[in-house]
Amino acid sequence: MTKQHEQARQWRIRRGFSVDKLAELTGYSREAIYAMERGESTRAGAGKVKEWVWHRYKMCCAGVDAQIRSGLNFDWGH
Repeated sequence: MTKQHEQARQWRIRRGFSVDKLAELTGYSREAIYAMERGESTRAGAGKVKEWVWHRYKMCCAGVDAQIRSGLNFDWGH
């Protein structure tokens, strides 16, 4: 079974996003994306990425994916 951090990297590559592009689209830093794709926390000594952090990251990537697929920009009012 592929680990979550490997799936995250594969998803980014399949979508054709560079780390810089995904950072631009999500608001995550390049360093945070690299860390997520290694399965490591960006916090010193924190070890592996916590499940709630994965959830937040996946939801952000899902939003990017939905926006690109639909061609619609998110709007707080609608």
